[in-house]
Amino acid sequence: ILLRTGSASPEVMMTAPSATFTVNTTDDDGDCNSGGSCSLRDAIRRANSVSGSSTIYFSIPVPTAIIAPLSPLPAITQPVTIMGNHLANGTKTVEIDGTNAGAPADGLKIRASNAFIYDIAITGFKSQMISGSQVGGNGIVIESDSAHPNNTGNNLLACFLGIDAAGTTAKKNMAAGLLIFDSDENFVTNTVSSGNNTGIAIEGGNSNGFAGNII
Repeated sequence: ILLRTGSASPEVMMTAPSATFTVNTTDDDGDCNSGGSCSLRDAIRRANSVSGSSTIYFSIPVPTAIIAPLSPLPAITQPVTIMGNHLANGTKTVEIDGTNAGAPADGLKIRASNAFIYDIAITGFKSQMISGSQVGGNGIVIESDSAHPNNTGNNLLACFLGIDAAGTTAKKNMAAGLLIFDSDENFVTNTVSSGNNTGIAIEGGNSNGFAGNII
């Protein structure tokens, strides 16, 4: 992500990734190295095994692909770019729907630095009260933990969080559209986080940037 001198908004400059994976099915599982079905779940697993950055693309032959995981997706633990897209009318071509993922579950959980999530919708993830605390139910989580400390520099651009791929119907995540927990210098731009219990929640972290969002 670049913010040029005199520019009002950032722009994307893609660099060569170490590996690329192309999701071609809405199924919850599939082997991305088999030459057949490549699921989002397996693409994330394999991106986590790459030393260096990787990119996940989507090539699913429907106008809008609804990916409905049957359990929480793996946390992202290495730098990865997840490249969604949109139709001419602005409808996202990929929606991750958490209706069947159980509770507690978050949509995309980022425990890494320098990840980039672009142009996707994330809806319907459920939380659960555990020992008096709400757990899960966030569209995207950017966090540090003891195994993955000091995460920083992640970017979200042009996502729908808690609203369907068309941008017309609320499909809330039960907690926040975006939760930032103990992570610094992340940037969120041109993202709609609407219909959730909370639009954006920040629980620790410094110098996070926000521009052009609708909450």
